[in-house]
Amino acid sequence: MSKNILLIAPHIHDFAAYDLWLKPLGLLYVASAAEATGYSVRLINCLDRLHPAAQTLDRKHRSRSNGNGKGKFSFEEIPKPAPLAAIPRTFKRYGIPRDVFRRELEAGPRPHAIGVGSMMTYWYQGVAETIQIARKVFSDVPIILGGIYATLCPDHAQSHSGADYIIQAAGERQFTELLQKLVGPGEIRDHHKNGPAYHLLEHVDSVSMTTSYGCPFACAYCASKLLRPAFRQRPVREVVTEIEHYRRQRDIRDIAFYDDALLVNRENHIKPILRELIDGKINVRLHTPNGLHANMIDEELATLMKNAGFATIRLSVESIDPALMNDSCMKVTAAGFRRGVHNLIEAGYEPASLEAYVLMGMPGQPPQAIEETMRFVHGEGLLIRLSDFSPIPGTPCFEAARTTWNLDLGEPLLHNSSVLPYLVPGMLEQYQDLKALARSLNANLRDPALES
Repeated sequence: MSKNILLIAPHIHDFAAYDLWLKPLGLLYVASAAEATGYSVRLINCLDRLHPAAQTLDRKHRSRSNGNGKGKFSFEEIPKPAPLAAIPRTFKRYGIPRDVFRRELEAGPRPHAIGVGSMMTYWYQGVAETIQIARKVFSDVPIILGGIYATLCPDHAQSHSGADYIIQAAGERQFTELLQKLVGPGEIRDHHKNGPAYHLLEHVDSVSMTTSYGCPFACAYCASKLLRPAFRQRPVREVVTEIEHYRRQRDIRDIAFYDDALLVNRENHIKPILRELIDGKINVRLHTPNGLHANMIDEELATLMKNAGFATIRLSVESIDPALMNDSCMKVTAAGFRRGVHNLIEAGYEPASLEAYVLMGMPGQPPQAIEETMRFVHGEGLLIRLSDFSPIPGTPCFEAARTTWNLDLGEPLLHNSSVLPYLVPGMLEQYQDLKALARSLNANLRDPALES
């Protein structure tokens, strides 16, 4: 008799959310590990943009797809939680309707254990609601919570999520070891799959993946070192084989790299990966939503990126302010950024098809420094993407935010970058001015044909 494990990617509760090739990647790796150790695994993705129930809601609330693997989640308006009551924005639940989720719970085999993933700390209410619904259907089944929220806010998760067990950091091994204690060893011995278990997702028009784990840098605002302390790059052939599988076996063309440091060790990692994709004539569209370090893009790499099919290139400039560059580990300098952009343009990219992230709202960051960085990016001909600061527990900038603005950040809902401007006097007006400037500068560059 097989041991049935149910994994759930929960709804998002927030003011805004967009499907930027978002997949429950961590949960898919956990699923693969559980299958490899003999368990029968089923996965429900509450954020399934392609679910029929998400696509057949009324025009305002239904999901939408833009043709290259990203799009808008379906949603419904919900009451704001008490800590956000004063925020003058509409709060929403993103994902498939709750009644559809419950029916999917009831439709499958009774699980021996349930695993739930989590992403942003301030999305915890969607996690708690998902667990509550699962508990009503399977009252005596143990529920295990892992992911980013569980790792960064373990005490809060223990007391607020409703889960029986909390797993921190990379969860594959911890999850399977806990399963063996709770339900006994797995009994299926014919699983030989590697990589994330995308075969468990019913509707897939794109995939997200990583060619590495962790990050070699330790930026003051980033939690990467807390989530994956060690940086490790996967073998080149393993990465290429995974991409080949998606394109040739699954007919998926849009692939998003979610690496924190995709271009590090370029000669031995990303360059040979791209050469193999080109030599194998693997026709894909590659996307980099996390931001690339432009100073690592030399002439050869830029040409390889163009020939391999990089369609979405977002660069990480963050700031040209020296103080903030120190917080960013000096990953990108103004001169290095210019060289990288020049190489991409020489390789055939139009400047306005490239985008650059500019950090906004860091503790102690003057508005004029943000504007200076924006104008620098604009002067290079690139579109500006403002990246709002979010205080992440465990990082130096979290403590700086707490002390600089005298904030009580014990409530994870207040970690949301959409909330911060309403908590700090004068920040909302600064944000509005900076966003208006970004729109104005981008309007001078934007090509309607590139809009998506």
